[in-house]
Amino acid sequence: MSGDAPGHWLGAYMERYGQLPTADQLCAFARHQGGRVVYRLASSLLAKGEAELERTLTRASSWSVKLEDRAGLERWTVPVLQRFKSEKCERNPRPHEPKVAACRTRVSRSLVRQVLAMSYRRFAEKEAKAKTVESFGMSADHSLRDAMERCSVCLEHRSCFRATGDCEDRACPGWFCQACFQKHVATVIEGTRFSVPVVKCPGCFGFVSPSCWQRLVGEDLKEMWADNAKDLLSLRCGECDDPGTLLEPGIEEAAFSRGEALELAFSTVSQADSVELASQWDRFAKGEESAGAILATLVNVWCPDEADHPPISFFKSFGAAMSLVEDPGLRAVIQLAALRRFPKTVTKCCEAEHCFKCKVATHHEGLTCEEVQERLMPEDVQFCPSCGVATIKSEGCNHIICLCGQDWTWEGEEVWAAEWNE
Repeated sequence: MSGDAPGHWLGAYMERYGQLPTADQLCAFARHQGGRVVYRLASSLLAKGEAELERTLTRASSWSVKLEDRAGLERWTVPVLQRFKSEKCERNPRPHEPKVAACRTRVSRSLVRQVLAMSYRRFAEKEAKAKTVESFGMSADHSLRDAMERCSVCLEHRSCFRATGDCEDRACPGWFCQACFQKHVATVIEGTRFSVPVVKCPGCFGFVSPSCWQRLVGEDLKEMWADNAKDLLSLRCGECDDPGTLLEPGIEEAAFSRGEALELAFSTVSQADSVELASQWDRFAKGEESAGAILATLVNVWCPDEADHPPISFFKSFGAAMSLVEDPGLRAVIQLAALRRFPKTVTKCCEAEHCFKCKVATHHEGLTCEEVQERLMPEDVQFCPSCGVATIKSEGCNHIICLCGQDWTWEGEEVWAAEWNE
């Protein structure tokens, strides 16, 4: 959308939301779409002529006309002019001295341009402040537009939709009926046990966020997705020998509220870091940012001087932050990035010390993970470079595909069953 005319933004807003916007809503909408609508509105509407402008400003001078009764320029300028006047009176209360009629139009034209520019800046500042870390971990609210199209999978002409709203921005040619898209998601999730796979659009192969595809599938797939997240971080306790998971519970299962978790995790975070974390979370939820990047930002915010060996307070804040992540799959991915960087952890059942990378019931102080693995494992065991799971190859080629989805090359000669007796 080019946005060269104000009507384009108004039409786009009404098409998406089905209602007439206020000035604030339209400005915010246009800013998100990359347009500077307030300046275009000013230029377009002011260009309609001196007579119309004079009539508009005359009507607006009373400040008592209802917004829905205004037309043209006053619909967008009167609200901000009224706020401008009120704020100015609060700062410097004094009688208003009206301009003479001969120069009123010229002065008012300048005032309109200045106030619209100021209004745009205030809208931007307001949105920046609103986009704080309070939104960290929240799933986006997706609304998918359906239409009678030919399904790109079954080729039947029926009610279809795109896999995600971002597909329109990617010029995706695919349209899918709900049955075919459910089968696509089921195939991806059921075929990648013990991992959290990336669901991609079958049409453009772009990322589809979990909060989007979960609106279209049944409860069984949602439960399987949650179980996969737990299995990804599974760890058998060395004290009680019970299999468990290191996945932090969501806020609905936690012992504190979302507000308390926000206070525990981000009470000391600056405004600038808060905005950055919120923006980074938005990118991560859309598949545009890695879990490692979010982890690096959190480490830099909480303990910039102890990035290699974070204090205990880091893990308390990190646990609270993870409880804020509503989707278990995304939560597991961020936690996995943390466990790869800081593998020394404790089990939830007995708080027994374990190394997640080595899968041993000790923090093996003084020894690196590589040294521990060399001592404990036989020579025919190698480790997945992604999740660190111990792997034994019985036969076949040296191309290994781990359960976590990572493919890697086995070091050594290829061995085939037919050669065992030779």
